[in-house]
Amino acid sequence: MLELTENVTIRATLTTNSLGALKRFVTVGHCMTLIGEFAAYRELAADELTTVPIAHPLFENAQARVLIKTDRPLAAGPLELLKWIQERMPMFASSAPQTA
Repeated sequence: MLELTENVTIRATLTTNSLGALKRFVTVGHCMTLIGEFAAYRELAADELTTVPIAHPLFENAQARVLIKTDRPLAAGPLELLKWIQERMPMFASSAPQTA
């Protein structure tokens, strides 16, 4: 979408669906990748990678959410997943609803 909006061409050096491969590619080379800050949370906290904000409406206000129905108890599987997310993904812990 950015290419179309700004009438530019972005040439990919590496095309993959692996976040690990993208982060490793940036770490070992003189490269960059377009992934959300959320996707490199651990590497940012360890000062292994850094971010460069892009001031463009297409990149601003990105959000991730887990949706659950109000006043409906979760089954064991989804409840375990929600607990796992809250415990292991600290970027969601502060605003996540409490599970019983």
